[in-house]
Amino acid sequence: MTTQKKNSSLLLFICLFTMLLFPTTSSATSDESPVAQNTEIGPGYYSKSFSNRTIRATPDIFLNQIKQGAIDGWKNYQILPSITAAQAILESSWGNSSLSQSANNLFGIKGRYNGQYILLPTQEYINGQWIVVNAEFRKYPNWSASVEDHGKFFHDNSRYSNLIGIKDYKQVANLLKQDGYATDPEYPAKLISLIESNNLASWDSEAFKQSDYPHVAIDESIAVVNYIPGYGVFGFRSNGETILDSNLNLKHGTQWKTYGSKMINGEEMFSIGTDYYLPRRYTNLDASIITINYSPGYGVKSYRKDGSWTGNYLTTGTSFQTFGFEIINDKIMYLVGSNEYVPKQYTQFGNGK
Repeated sequence: MTTQKKNSSLLLFICLFTMLLFPTTSSATSDESPVAQNTEIGPGYYSKSFSNRTIRATPDIFLNQIKQGAIDGWKNYQILPSITAAQAILESSWGNSSLSQSANNLFGIKGRYNGQYILLPTQEYINGQWIVVNAEFRKYPNWSASVEDHGKFFHDNSRYSNLIGIKDYKQVANLLKQDGYATDPEYPAKLISLIESNNLASWDSEAFKQSDYPHVAIDESIAVVNYIPGYGVFGFRSNGETILDSNLNLKHGTQWKTYGSKMINGEEMFSIGTDYYLPRRYTNLDASIITINYSPGYGVKSYRKDGSWTGNYLTTGTSFQTFGFEIINDKIMYLVGSNEYVPKQYTQFGNGK
């Protein structure tokens, strides 16, 4: 018996020693199929099949978890909640894609989010052949954060500047296709169908009613010509002369870097080159209507041309037609009435401070 006990003890020792030397290993991506781009639904990377993990999302659960992020996307970046939600449904298969479950990444966005990421195998076309490589994908704390970050993507990408602040989901759906977000000819119809079948337009109404001022200032660094498709507008010199044949360059949909603006021929024009000006009213940054962008429930002072206060306050959220601008008290101010001006910094083109 003594010999048997010794042999048993020795066998147990050998087993434990072997486990310490050669621990069982597993790959973080062993249960994942490679993700790949699919331009028909968007610019991200998407699963060809569902994750091997248990599918956890139902439509009700999914919508409840992304709603606040979609509304915050309007509050912070002026991107329509219904559109962002419909895109999330389409690109993540209702939150059941592998990236949605492993990293809360609904849109297949590469990179890091606040330093957090997950490694996944991706299919890439390199040197004429498809290969699989590991890539970093943003890891979010929850789906709502992924949705809000998607709004930031649109806001920070000048390609989609024409979407900002648009309140008609059908218009935004068609603009997304026009801007090249997705290649599927039926992409707008698919978004619209998802919005209407899930009553997502109610999210838009809710977002509009919330006290979400001041809004993030609309970026004016890039102006997109907004005219008639296939046609262009004329540019001008600082002395008011029309630049011949400039309409061949300033065609509808073309983008131009701006370098400030000035009043020419009684209207505001963007400087887009050496003595080359583009009328603001023919761009996505049209300022013929301005909205007061200040604190909820408060207003901003309006001024006379001589710099004195009119005695009036213009309430946050109200809109006014403009008739040009002046430099008053060292600030750009829009003319909104008879000798009544409002500082640009308190409109949608300023930060409200």
